[in-house]
Amino acid sequence: MKQEIYKDLEFDFDEELGTTTCIMKYDNHVFYGRAYCAKEDMDYLSKKTGQEIAFNRATVEVLRYEKNRLTNELNGLKSLYYSIKHSKRYNPKSYEAIMLRHQMNMRDNDITQLKIDIKTTKQYLKNYIDQKDKAYKLWRKNKKEQDNTN
Repeated sequence: MKQEIYKDLEFDFDEELGTTTCIMKYDNHVFYGRAYCAKEDMDYLSKKTGQEIAFNRATVEVLRYEKNRLTNELNGLKSLYYSIKHSKRYNPKSYEAIMLRHQMNMRDNDITQLKIDIKTTKQYLKNYIDQKDKAYKLWRKNKKEQDNTN
């Protein structure tokens, strides 16, 4: 799925407002990720940083969409399975029953992986922003010290 996400990307960078928007097209839907530069950080405004943040936010939206889609599929499969399971003619060893359980298990595993991917991406984004904030503070401190020595 990740390869599909990266195929159709657009970025819009507004230097005056300090905003970057990532537009992802996936599964006939459009997903947006936005990054806003804080006013106090405008002196270090970076198109690349904005794109990284916006891209990861859009990625989270796509992952959530896919998780919801698979959850709906899983619910449909479970509904069918529990309906036929209570039939007098139900055979748990039949090809149909085995495949239905297999498909339910596949969806469940995919949903679990998507939850991990969402959490990982959000954590990466938080760490990225925190590191940028630390760097900006350090650069400002060094610049102030340098200005005071001159």
